[in-house]
Amino acid sequence: MKRDIELIRTILNKVADEAEPDQWYYVNIPDRDQKEVIYHLRLLYQAGLITVIDTSSKDGEQYAVTGLSWQGHEFVEVTKSETIWNKTTEQVKKIGGSFTFDLLKDLAVKIASDLLMK
Repeated sequence: MKRDIELIRTILNKVADEAEPDQWYYVNIPDRDQKEVIYHLRLLYQAGLITVIDTSSKDGEQYAVTGLSWQGHEFVEVTKSETIWNKTTEQVKKIGGSFTFDLLKDLAVKIASDLLMK
């Protein structure tokens, strides 16, 4: 399975909007296969962007989300503007090829900074 940056952004925004202190919940994204969502939750957890409780069992992998980490909040804040997000993804498409998550975030920060300086 490949990493889907749009799904990652959707999950992070959903967690930012829905997470409650001292509570956990399962993330469901309409029109997305739950296995794909769970895979991306694992990636987000491994990257330190979300906090989770691993509720996997013999029936399969599963994560209950407890919230965003500091880095998760940082990414959500810099990419919540559709203008910044669209400009960021346009730049990535122009470059082509693969890119790291940190590069994507850094590019979004630069675009946000450039817009603020105008």
